[in-house]
Amino acid sequence: MNMFGAEIKVKRYIQDLTCGKKTVAQINEPLTPFEKDLLLGITRHWICLNHALDQYLQKPTQHLDFRLTLIIGIYRLVLTTNPNNKAIIDGIMLLADQWKLAHRKKVIYAILNNILRNPPDFSSFPESTRYSLPLFFYNKMKEELGVYFEASAKSQTQRPQTWAYLFEVNHMSDQMIAPLEEYPQAVQFKDLKNLTEKEGYKAGHWQIQDLAMQKMMSFLPSKIDGIIIDACAAPGGKTIALHKKFPNNPIIAVEIETNKIERLEQNISRCQGGNIDIICMDFLKFSGPKEKPCFIWIDAPCSGSGVIGKHPEIKYQVSKQTLISHQMLQKKLLAHAWQMLKPGGFIFYSTCSIFSEENDEVIEFFSKYIQDIKPVKVSMKSKYGITFWMENQFGGYLAIIKKPEKSP
Repeated sequence: MNMFGAEIKVKRYIQDLTCGKKTVAQINEPLTPFEKDLLLGITRHWICLNHALDQYLQKPTQHLDFRLTLIIGIYRLVLTTNPNNKAIIDGIMLLADQWKLAHRKKVIYAILNNILRNPPDFSSFPESTRYSLPLFFYNKMKEELGVYFEASAKSQTQRPQTWAYLFEVNHMSDQMIAPLEEYPQAVQFKDLKNLTEKEGYKAGHWQIQDLAMQKMMSFLPSKIDGIIIDACAAPGGKTIALHKKFPNNPIIAVEIETNKIERLEQNISRCQGGNIDIICMDFLKFSGPKEKPCFIWIDAPCSGSGVIGKHPEIKYQVSKQTLISHQMLQKKLLAHAWQMLKPGGFIFYSTCSIFSEENDEVIEFFSKYIQDIKPVKVSMKSKYGITFWMENQFGGYLAIIKKPEKSP
Protein backbone atom coordinates (compact mmCIF):
# COMPACT_ATOMS: atom_id res chain seq x y z
CA MET A 1 0.00 0.00 0.00
CA ASN A 2 1.41 3.39 -1.01
CA MET A 3 1.67 5.79 1.93
CA PHE A 4 0.94 8.64 -0.48
CA GLY A 5 -2.24 7.18 -1.95
CA ALA A 6 -4.29 10.31 -1.26
CA GLU A 7 -1.65 12.62 -2.73
CA ILE A 8 -1.35 10.42 -5.82
CA LYS A 9 -5.12 10.63 -6.35
CA VAL A 10 -4.93 14.42 -6.09
CA LYS A 11 -2.10 14.48 -8.63
CA ARG A 12 -4.02 12.16 -10.95
CA TYR A 13 -7.34 14.00 -10.95
CA ILE A 14 -7.00 17.60 -9.75
CA GLN A 15 -6.42 19.05 -13.21
CA ASP A 16 -9.49 17.37 -14.68
CA LEU A 17 -11.65 18.37 -11.71
CA THR A 18 -10.60 22.03 -11.73
CA CYS A 19 -10.71 22.41 -15.51
CA GLY A 20 -14.30 21.18 -15.76
CA LYS A 21 -13.41 17.94 -17.54
CA LYS A 22 -14.52 15.44 -14.91
CA THR A 23 -16.62 15.03 -11.79
CA VAL A 24 -15.67 12.95 -8.76
CA ALA A 25 -18.50 10.55 -9.69
CA GLN A 26 -16.75 9.91 -13.01
CA ILE A 27 -13.54 8.69 -11.37
CA ASN A 28 -13.34 5.02 -12.28
CA GLU A 29 -11.41 3.78 -9.27
CA PRO A 30 -12.36 3.51 -5.61
CA LEU A 31 -11.47 6.35 -3.28
CA THR A 32 -11.02 5.83 0.44
CA PRO A 33 -12.74 8.41 2.68
CA PHE A 34 -9.30 9.92 3.41
CA GLU A 35 -8.43 10.14 -0.29
CA LYS A 36 -11.78 11.65 -1.20
CA ASP A 37 -11.59 14.16 1.64
CA LEU A 38 -8.19 15.44 0.50
CA LEU A 39 -9.21 15.55 -3.15
CA LEU A 40 -12.44 17.43 -2.44
CA GLY A 41 -10.75 19.78 0.02
CA ILE A 42 -8.08 20.87 -2.45
CA THR A 43 -10.66 21.10 -5.26
CA ARG A 44 -12.81 23.27 -3.00
CA HIS A 45 -9.93 25.72 -2.34
CA TRP A 46 -7.97 25.34 -5.60
CA ILE A 47 -8.01 28.96 -6.80
CA CYS A 48 -7.27 30.36 -3.35
CA LEU A 49 -4.45 27.87 -2.71
CA ASN A 50 -2.73 28.69 -5.99
CA HIS A 51 -2.96 32.41 -5.29
CA ALA A 52 -1.61 31.88 -1.78
CA LEU A 53 1.32 29.86 -3.09
CA ASP A 54 2.27 32.59 -5.55
CA GLN A 55 2.69 35.01 -2.63
CA TYR A 56 5.56 32.89 -1.29
CA LEU A 57 7.41 32.09 -4.52
CA GLN A 58 10.40 34.22 -5.43
CA LYS A 59 9.99 33.22 -9.08
CA PRO A 60 6.77 32.15 -10.83
CA THR A 61 6.67 28.48 -11.78
CA GLN A 62 4.21 26.19 -13.53
CA HIS A 63 6.02 22.98 -12.54
CA LEU A 64 2.99 20.88 -11.62
CA ASP A 65 4.56 18.48 -9.11
CA PHE A 66 6.42 21.29 -7.34
CA ARG A 67 3.30 23.44 -7.09
CA LEU A 68 1.10 20.53 -6.06
CA THR A 69 3.49 19.42 -3.32
CA LEU A 70 3.37 22.91 -1.83
CA ILE A 71 -0.38 23.29 -2.32
CA ILE A 72 -0.99 20.06 -0.40
CA GLY A 73 1.30 21.39 2.33
CA ILE A 74 -0.45 24.77 2.49
CA TYR A 75 -3.86 23.11 2.60
CA ARG A 76 -2.88 20.86 5.49
CA LEU A 77 -1.05 23.55 7.45
CA VAL A 78 -3.58 26.35 7.04
CA LEU A 79 -6.99 24.92 6.15
CA THR A 80 -7.32 21.74 8.22
CA THR A 81 -8.39 21.48 11.84
CA ASN A 82 -5.71 21.15 14.55
CA PRO A 83 -2.79 20.43 12.21
CA ASN A 84 0.36 18.70 13.48
CA ASN A 85 2.75 21.09 11.77
CA LYS A 86 5.92 19.05 12.19
CA ALA A 87 4.31 15.84 10.97
CA ILE A 88 2.82 17.65 7.98
CA ILE A 89 6.14 19.18 6.92
CA ASP A 90 7.97 15.88 7.44
CA GLY A 91 5.36 14.19 5.26
CA ILE A 92 5.74 16.81 2.53
CA MET A 93 9.50 16.26 2.54
CA LEU A 94 8.93 12.54 1.95
CA LEU A 95 6.41 13.38 -0.77
CA ALA A 96 9.05 15.55 -2.46
CA ASP A 97 11.34 12.52 -2.60
CA GLN A 98 8.51 10.38 -3.99
CA TRP A 99 7.85 12.92 -6.74
CA LYS A 100 11.55 13.32 -7.61
CA LEU A 101 11.83 16.81 -6.13
CA ALA A 102 14.82 16.12 -3.88
CA HIS A 103 16.72 18.99 -5.51
CA ARG A 104 13.95 21.39 -4.42
CA LYS A 105 13.43 20.15 -0.87
CA LYS A 106 15.27 23.09 0.71
CA VAL A 107 13.03 25.53 -1.12
CA ILE A 108 9.90 23.56 -0.20
CA TYR A 109 10.96 23.38 3.45
CA ALA A 110 11.70 27.11 3.55
CA ILE A 111 8.36 28.05 1.99
CA LEU A 112 6.35 25.87 4.37
CA ASN A 113 8.13 27.27 7.41
CA ASN A 114 7.62 30.79 6.09
CA ILE A 115 3.90 30.01 5.84
CA LEU A 116 3.88 28.93 9.49
CA ARG A 117 5.59 32.17 10.53
CA ASN A 118 3.56 34.37 8.19
CA PRO A 119 0.23 32.71 7.33
CA PRO A 120 -1.52 33.91 4.18
CA ASP A 121 -3.93 36.80 4.69
CA PHE A 122 -6.94 35.45 2.83
CA SER A 123 -8.93 38.60 3.59
CA SER A 124 -6.58 40.58 1.32
CA PHE A 125 -7.28 38.31 -1.67
CA PRO A 126 -9.80 39.36 -4.33
CA GLU A 127 -13.23 38.12 -3.23
CA SER A 128 -13.62 35.59 -6.05
CA THR A 129 -10.15 34.23 -5.29
CA ARG A 130 -10.76 34.08 -1.54
CA TYR A 131 -13.78 31.85 -2.11
CA SER A 132 -12.18 29.91 -5.00
CA LEU A 133 -14.97 30.84 -7.39
CA PRO A 134 -14.31 31.07 -11.15
CA LEU A 135 -15.37 34.52 -12.38
CA PHE A 136 -18.49 33.41 -14.24
CA PHE A 137 -19.73 31.41 -11.26
CA TYR A 138 -18.76 34.20 -8.84
CA ASN A 139 -20.69 36.84 -10.78
CA LYS A 140 -23.76 34.62 -11.17
CA MET A 141 -23.77 33.60 -7.52
CA LYS A 142 -23.45 37.22 -6.40
CA GLU A 143 -26.26 38.28 -8.73
CA GLU A 144 -28.62 35.54 -7.56
CA LEU A 145 -27.94 35.61 -3.81
CA GLY A 146 -27.50 39.33 -3.20
CA VAL A 147 -27.08 40.04 0.51
CA TYR A 148 -26.82 36.30 1.20
CA PHE A 149 -23.78 35.92 -1.03
CA GLU A 150 -20.98 36.32 1.51
CA ALA A 151 -22.33 33.82 4.04
CA SER A 152 -23.10 31.36 1.26
CA ALA A 153 -19.74 31.78 -0.48
CA LYS A 154 -17.93 31.22 2.80
CA SER A 155 -20.06 28.18 3.59
CA GLN A 156 -19.25 26.44 0.28
CA THR A 157 -15.56 26.46 1.20
CA GLN A 158 -16.32 24.28 4.22
CA ARG A 159 -17.02 20.57 4.38
CA PRO A 160 -20.82 20.21 4.12
CA GLN A 161 -22.91 18.78 6.91
CA THR A 162 -24.50 15.37 6.49
CA TRP A 163 -28.26 15.18 6.96
CA ALA A 164 -30.70 12.30 6.91
CA TYR A 165 -34.45 12.17 6.42
CA LEU A 166 -36.19 10.15 9.14
CA PHE A 167 -39.42 8.78 7.72
CA GLU A 168 -41.12 8.48 11.11
CA VAL A 169 -40.02 10.37 14.22
CA ASN A 170 -40.74 7.35 16.43
CA HIS A 171 -37.72 5.68 14.80
CA MET A 172 -35.39 8.29 16.30
CA SER A 173 -32.35 6.56 17.83
CA ASP A 174 -29.89 7.71 20.47
CA GLN A 175 -27.29 8.04 17.69
CA MET A 176 -29.30 10.89 16.13
CA ILE A 177 -30.00 14.52 16.89
CA ALA A 178 -32.74 16.70 15.37
CA PRO A 179 -31.37 20.26 15.70
CA LEU A 180 -34.03 22.07 13.63
CA GLU A 181 -37.40 22.47 15.34
CA GLU A 182 -39.18 23.27 12.07
CA TYR A 183 -37.90 20.02 10.51
CA PRO A 184 -38.28 17.27 13.14
CA GLN A 185 -37.52 14.58 10.53
CA ALA A 186 -34.22 16.21 9.52
CA VAL A 187 -31.59 14.45 11.63
CA GLN A 188 -27.84 14.37 12.00
CA PHE A 189 -25.62 11.70 13.51
CA LYS A 190 -23.36 12.20 16.49
CA ASP A 191 -20.73 10.07 14.73
CA LEU A 192 -20.46 9.94 10.92
CA LYS A 193 -18.41 6.75 10.77
CA ASN A 194 -20.01 3.74 9.04
CA LEU A 195 -23.32 5.44 8.31
CA THR A 196 -24.81 2.44 6.55
CA GLU A 197 -24.28 0.39 9.71
CA LYS A 198 -26.26 2.82 11.86
CA GLU A 199 -29.45 1.72 13.54
CA GLY A 200 -32.44 1.85 11.23
CA TYR A 201 -30.58 2.12 7.91
CA LYS A 202 -30.97 -1.49 6.78
CA ALA A 203 -34.54 -1.48 8.08
CA GLY A 204 -35.28 1.46 5.79
CA HIS A 205 -36.20 3.91 8.55
CA TRP A 206 -34.10 6.76 7.11
CA GLN A 207 -32.05 7.87 4.14
CA ILE A 208 -29.31 10.42 3.51
CA GLN A 209 -30.94 13.56 2.10
CA ASP A 210 -29.87 17.20 2.07
CA LEU A 211 -31.97 19.92 3.64
CA ALA A 212 -33.11 21.56 0.40
CA MET A 213 -34.80 18.36 -0.77
CA GLN A 214 -36.31 17.83 2.68
CA LYS A 215 -37.72 21.36 2.52
CA MET A 216 -39.26 20.58 -0.88
CA MET A 217 -40.98 17.53 0.57
CA SER A 218 -42.75 19.75 3.09
CA PHE A 219 -44.77 21.15 0.16
CA LEU A 220 -46.20 17.77 -0.84
CA PRO A 221 -50.01 17.66 -0.68
CA SER A 222 -51.66 15.66 2.07
CA LYS A 223 -53.33 13.41 -0.48
CA ILE A 224 -52.83 12.34 -4.10
CA ASP A 225 -55.57 10.43 -5.90
CA GLY A 226 -53.91 8.31 -8.54
CA ILE A 227 -50.59 7.44 -10.14
CA ILE A 228 -47.35 9.19 -9.15
CA ILE A 229 -44.33 9.49 -11.45
CA ASP A 230 -40.78 10.31 -10.37
CA ALA A 231 -39.38 11.38 -13.75
CA CYS A 232 -35.66 11.49 -12.86
CA ALA A 233 -35.60 8.96 -10.07
CA ALA A 234 -32.04 7.89 -9.16
CA PRO A 235 -30.76 7.37 -6.55
CA GLY A 236 -34.28 6.94 -5.19
CA GLY A 237 -34.64 9.49 -2.41
CA LYS A 238 -37.72 11.18 -3.84
CA THR A 239 -39.30 7.89 -4.90
CA ILE A 240 -38.93 6.43 -1.42
CA ALA A 241 -40.17 9.58 0.32
CA LEU A 242 -43.21 9.65 -1.97
CA HIS A 243 -43.92 6.00 -1.20
CA LYS A 244 -43.62 6.56 2.55
CA LYS A 245 -46.07 9.48 2.39
CA PHE A 246 -48.47 7.88 -0.11
CA PRO A 247 -48.08 4.10 0.49
CA ASN A 248 -51.26 3.15 -1.37
CA ASN A 249 -50.48 5.06 -4.56
CA PRO A 250 -48.84 3.27 -7.49
CA ILE A 251 -45.50 4.94 -8.24
CA ILE A 252 -43.46 4.79 -11.45
CA ALA A 253 -39.76 5.61 -11.09
CA VAL A 254 -38.19 6.55 -14.43
CA GLU A 255 -34.39 6.74 -14.77
CA ILE A 256 -32.40 7.19 -17.97
CA GLU A 257 -28.95 6.13 -16.71
CA THR A 258 -28.54 2.35 -16.67
CA ASN A 259 -25.56 2.52 -14.30
CA LYS A 260 -27.81 4.05 -11.63
CA ILE A 261 -30.59 1.46 -11.79
CA GLU A 262 -28.94 -1.07 -9.47
CA ARG A 263 -28.52 1.48 -6.70
CA LEU A 264 -32.06 2.72 -7.26
CA GLU A 265 -33.38 -0.84 -6.91
CA GLN A 266 -31.28 -1.47 -3.79
CA ASN A 267 -32.49 1.70 -2.07
CA ILE A 268 -36.12 1.00 -2.87
CA SER A 269 -35.79 -2.60 -1.67
CA ARG A 270 -34.08 -1.51 1.56
CA CYS A 271 -36.93 0.86 2.33
CA GLN A 272 -39.61 -1.75 1.54
CA GLY A 273 -40.81 0.22 -1.46
CA GLY A 274 -43.69 -1.92 -2.62
CA ASN A 275 -46.05 -0.69 -5.33
CA ILE A 276 -43.14 0.93 -7.20
CA ASP A 277 -42.33 0.14 -10.83
CA ILE A 278 -38.85 1.03 -12.08
CA ILE A 279 -38.46 1.91 -15.75
CA CYS A 280 -35.02 2.43 -17.27
CA MET A 281 -35.51 4.83 -20.16
CA ASP A 282 -35.43 8.46 -21.19
CA PHE A 283 -38.45 10.19 -19.67
CA LEU A 284 -38.86 12.11 -22.94
CA LYS A 285 -39.48 8.77 -24.69
CA PHE A 286 -41.77 7.43 -21.97
CA SER A 287 -45.37 7.54 -23.18
CA GLY A 288 -46.73 7.11 -19.68
CA PRO A 289 -49.19 4.63 -18.16
CA LYS A 290 -52.63 3.99 -19.64
CA GLU A 291 -54.19 5.94 -16.80
CA LYS A 292 -52.83 9.49 -16.73
CA PRO A 293 -50.75 10.28 -13.62
CA CYS A 294 -52.03 12.77 -11.05
CA PHE A 295 -48.59 13.84 -9.84
CA ILE A 296 -45.23 14.09 -11.61
CA TRP A 297 -42.01 15.16 -9.95
CA ILE A 298 -39.32 16.41 -12.33
CA ASP A 299 -36.06 16.83 -10.46
CA ALA A 300 -34.40 18.11 -13.61
CA PRO A 301 -30.76 17.69 -14.61
CA CYS A 302 -29.07 21.02 -13.89
CA SER A 303 -25.79 22.77 -13.16
CA GLY A 304 -25.84 21.70 -9.51
CA SER A 305 -24.92 25.25 -8.48
CA GLY A 306 -26.73 24.79 -5.17
CA VAL A 307 -24.57 21.88 -4.02
CA ILE A 308 -21.01 23.08 -4.73
CA GLY A 309 -20.09 22.57 -1.09
CA LYS A 310 -20.66 18.83 -1.54
CA HIS A 311 -19.47 18.73 -5.16
CA PRO A 312 -16.90 21.54 -5.50
CA GLU A 313 -15.81 20.47 -8.98
CA ILE A 314 -19.18 21.74 -10.27
CA LYS A 315 -18.16 25.39 -10.02
CA TYR A 316 -15.40 24.82 -12.58
CA GLN A 317 -17.87 23.36 -15.10
CA VAL A 318 -20.59 25.98 -15.20
CA SER A 319 -20.70 28.43 -18.10
CA LYS A 320 -23.35 30.40 -19.94
CA GLN A 321 -23.45 27.65 -22.55
CA THR A 322 -23.97 24.87 -19.99
CA LEU A 323 -26.86 26.82 -18.46
CA ILE A 324 -28.46 27.22 -21.90
CA SER A 325 -27.99 23.52 -22.61
CA HIS A 326 -29.59 22.52 -19.31
CA GLN A 327 -32.45 24.95 -19.87
CA MET A 328 -33.29 23.42 -23.25
CA LEU A 329 -33.58 19.95 -21.71
CA GLN A 330 -35.53 21.26 -18.72
CA LYS A 331 -38.12 22.87 -20.99
CA LYS A 332 -38.55 19.60 -22.90
CA LEU A 333 -39.00 17.59 -19.69
CA LEU A 334 -41.59 20.00 -18.37
CA ALA A 335 -43.53 20.07 -21.65
CA HIS A 336 -43.55 16.27 -21.85
CA ALA A 337 -44.76 15.94 -18.26
CA TRP A 338 -47.52 18.47 -18.93
CA GLN A 339 -48.86 16.48 -21.86
CA MET A 340 -48.86 13.31 -19.76
CA LEU A 341 -50.44 14.83 -16.64
CA LYS A 342 -54.08 14.26 -15.77
CA PRO A 343 -56.26 17.41 -15.62
CA GLY A 344 -56.35 18.61 -12.03
CA GLY A 345 -52.95 17.05 -11.35
CA PHE A 346 -49.72 18.63 -10.12
CA ILE A 347 -46.14 18.88 -11.35
CA PHE A 348 -43.29 19.48 -8.94
CA TYR A 349 -40.45 21.01 -10.96
CA SER A 350 -37.23 21.12 -8.95
CA THR A 351 -33.49 21.57 -9.41
CA CYS A 352 -30.45 21.68 -7.16
CA SER A 353 -29.53 24.98 -8.81
CA ILE A 354 -29.78 28.56 -7.55
CA PHE A 355 -29.52 30.09 -11.03
CA SER A 356 -32.66 31.65 -12.53
CA GLU A 357 -31.89 30.32 -16.04
CA GLU A 358 -32.68 26.83 -14.77
CA ASN A 359 -35.51 27.84 -12.49
CA ASP A 360 -37.94 30.73 -12.92
CA GLU A 361 -36.92 31.31 -16.54
CA VAL A 362 -37.97 27.75 -17.42
CA ILE A 363 -41.39 28.20 -15.83
CA GLU A 364 -41.79 31.66 -17.38
CA PHE A 365 -41.01 30.34 -20.86
CA PHE A 366 -43.43 27.47 -20.36
CA SER A 367 -46.21 29.79 -19.17
CA LYS A 368 -46.03 31.86 -22.37
CA TYR A 369 -46.90 28.88 -24.55
CA ILE A 370 -49.31 26.98 -22.31
CA GLN A 371 -52.28 29.24 -21.68
CA ASP A 372 -53.82 27.20 -18.88
CA ILE A 373 -50.69 26.74 -16.77
CA LYS A 374 -51.30 27.61 -13.13
CA PRO A 375 -48.12 28.00 -11.04
CA VAL A 376 -48.90 27.65 -7.35
CA LYS A 377 -47.38 30.52 -5.38
CA VAL A 378 -45.02 29.13 -2.74
CA SER A 379 -42.88 32.18 -1.98
CA MET A 380 -42.93 35.96 -2.31
CA LYS A 381 -39.22 35.90 -3.17
CA SER A 382 -39.63 34.34 -6.59
CA LYS A 383 -42.06 34.92 -9.44
CA TYR A 384 -43.00 31.30 -10.00
CA GLY A 385 -41.32 29.17 -7.35
CA ILE A 386 -39.05 29.27 -4.35
CA THR A 387 -35.27 29.15 -4.19
CA PHE A 388 -33.91 27.42 -1.09
CA TRP A 389 -30.55 28.07 0.50
CA MET A 390 -30.68 25.94 3.62
CA GLU A 391 -28.11 26.58 6.36
CA ASN A 392 -26.14 28.48 3.67
CA GLN A 393 -25.07 25.10 2.28
CA PHE A 394 -27.86 23.38 0.38
CA GLY A 395 -29.44 25.21 -2.54
CA GLY A 396 -32.35 24.26 -4.73
CA TYR A 397 -35.53 25.40 -6.41
CA LEU A 398 -39.13 24.24 -6.49
CA ALA A 399 -42.07 25.32 -8.61
CA ILE A 400 -45.50 23.73 -8.23
CA ILE A 401 -47.75 23.69 -11.29
CA LYS A 402 -51.40 22.65 -11.31
CA LYS A 403 -53.15 21.55 -14.50
CA PRO A 404 -56.71 22.92 -14.66
CA GLU A 405 -59.54 20.42 -14.39
CA LYS A 406 -60.83 21.26 -17.87
CA SER A 407 -57.44 21.18 -19.55
CA PRO A 408 -57.23 18.84 -22.59
